[in-house]
Amino acid sequence: MEEWPDSVRRLVSQLEDHGFDRVTDETNSNVFGNRLVIFRRSPLEIRVTKDRSQWSLDVTADGWPEADRIYFPLFHGSG
Repeated sequence: MEEWPDSVRRLVSQLEDHGFDRVTDETNSNVFGNRLVIFRRSPLEIRVTKDRSQWSLDVTADGWPEADRIYFPLFHGSG
């Protein structure tokens, strides 16, 4: 498993401690090592994404249109 930045590791731990289930955990084996981890606790879905070393998260809720997903570019760098 790749080494996550401390902020991402803490976020993942807190989500799991608060009852969010990890429903998807995918790593793209391309040169960038992109990653997608999806957590669910009804009615919320939180996606944690790494795209070219840039970490972010976004939030949606059951019934929200995809265009209303809230995006947070919070985590920068890969280590």
